[in-house]
Amino acid sequence: MTEELARPSRFAFSVRDLINIGIFLVLYLITSAANALAALGPQWIYLALVVSAPLGGIVFELFLTRVNHAGMIFVFGIIFGGAISMIHGWQTIILVVICSVLAELMVWVGRYRSRRLNLLSYPVFQLWSMGPLLPIMWNAEAYKQMLITEREKTAAYADAVVEFSTNPLYMSLIVGGIVVFAFLGAWFGQVILKKHFEKAGIA
Repeated sequence: MTEELARPSRFAFSVRDLINIGIFLVLYLITSAANALAALGPQWIYLALVVSAPLGGIVFELFLTRVNHAGMIFVFGIIFGGAISMIHGWQTIILVVICSVLAELMVWVGRYRSRRLNLLSYPVFQLWSMGPLLPIMWNAEAYKQMLITEREKTAAYADAVVEFSTNPLYMSLIVGGIVVFAFLGAWFGQVILKKHFEKAGIA
């Protein structure tokens, strides 16, 4: 099958679509468990995002074999964004929505049958992980106080978290690491899920 043989792109959610979204959302959340590495120190709050990036690639690429119309990635992102915003602050959902829309558009351009665009859509989606920086940018002092009072961190820890987030070189390396590792995770996911892609008519 070729990419020109387009699938329906209308919003037509079935019960099966919602079940697929729910199943893969849970699996994707499980891959985020690597973020627990943040407990190792302030710098690991960001390094954990790089480490967890490839883990979700397999889940996301398998999810894309179940996506057959517009809106499924967006809904996946909205639900996920709502869940993590309760942990990282409401501002986080802003970036999740943006990344979800961009990933949705990329897959839509390929009419849900382009393995190449599916591959590239995951690194774009995974950039949501920079969302936890938004509360710091919004109000760094309030974020420090939240770490101290709600999460029982020391003042030195809170200062270090903010300091890392405002270091251009460090954050550039983190963003670059997320993109590279997400790409590798998506590529590996497509390799081991080749039969699923062929069954779904994705070329």
